[in-house]
Amino acid sequence: MSTRTATIACLAGAGTAPELMAEAALAIQAVAHVHGFEVEDVHAPFGAVAVARAGQAFPAATRDAVLAADAVLVAGAEDP
Repeated sequence: MSTRTATIACLAGAGTAPELMAEAALAIQAVAHVHGFEVEDVHAPFGAVAVARAGQAFPAATRDAVLAADAVLVAGAEDP
């Protein structure tokens, strides 16, 4: 039996966003398990965190991760 795999680009800004993303990722993994598929989480720098690391709120590496993903999950409504 083959297992389906979905890739989710997880973009968390600063503040409480990392904690929210961690809980959301756990919930998604639980749902995936129940429905018989796997989820690959790709955590890419975004917003204030990305500015601190790369000097841009949405660096090229994050754009590439988003374009390669099947879905995008964003935590941090105040980030651009």
